[in-house]
Amino acid sequence: MIDYKGVTSLEKVLYMNTTLASLNLSENKFGFEGSKILIEALRKNVTLITLHIGRYDMSYDDRNNLKKILRKNSISAFVELISDNQFNPGD
Repeated sequence: MIDYKGVTSLEKVLYMNTTLASLNLSENKFGFEGSKILIEALRKNVTLITLHIGRYDMSYDDRNNLKKILRKNSISAFVELISDNQFNPGD
């Protein structure tokens, strides 16, 4: 399980990544600040194609920012947020 401290390490990996195409981060406990770090790391990542993420709290604004990044970076997302509701990045 990745917590806030772990997501800061993951941030560095996503910045430097040149080969990672799929990432499963489901059921981790990043918290609200960790979510912001993850969003910034995804904003700068250009190689990730598929992201699985779910079952952790994320603010409404962070969800919207994540949707924008997924669309911009053409990341296919399998996302379950807060109450296991799925969203489509094309919404």
